[in-house]
Amino acid sequence: MASAQRHGSNETLVRRFVADVWNGEDLDALDELTTADFVAHHLGAGNDRDGDAFREFHAGLLSAVPDLTHEVGDVVVDGDDLVAYLTISGTPERQYGALAPTGESFEGPCFQKYRVEDGRVAELWVLPNAMGMLRDLGIFPDSPVKMLRLEAGAVRGRLFGR
Repeated sequence: MASAQRHGSNETLVRRFVADVWNGEDLDALDELTTADFVAHHLGAGNDRDGDAFREFHAGLLSAVPDLTHEVGDVVVDGDDLVAYLTISGTPERQYGALAPTGESFEGPCFQKYRVEDGRVAELWVLPNAMGMLRDLGIFPDSPVKMLRLEAGAVRGRLFGR
């Protein structure tokens, strides 16, 4: 019974993290929801961030994409490890990393893995469909053939100065 209660409370914690932090723009909730040594691994961006750096990153992201939404689909619980399948969407209004304000919106899947320690999020792994998001925004070519053509043109330009 205690294990089932812990699973339920861990899932509630993750759903609250999504609601309050990702969607609620309540970055102060991080102090209550995360451990002192919390770290977020953004696999699509290749960066690891501690709590302060995550807060700064997310504030910048919300500033660039004010309608950013994370919709929780499924949550799978294995003790203190949880994986959430989400759909993320938004419309960039200013440049932020690879996201550019093209007038287009993005929507796509994102997997997030949470490790809970003593009732708080200790680690977070984020893996969005970054290429799909960039494709939706018109930044990334929609086919491998177009990608190869663009790269071939860039190589030609470097080799022959065109």
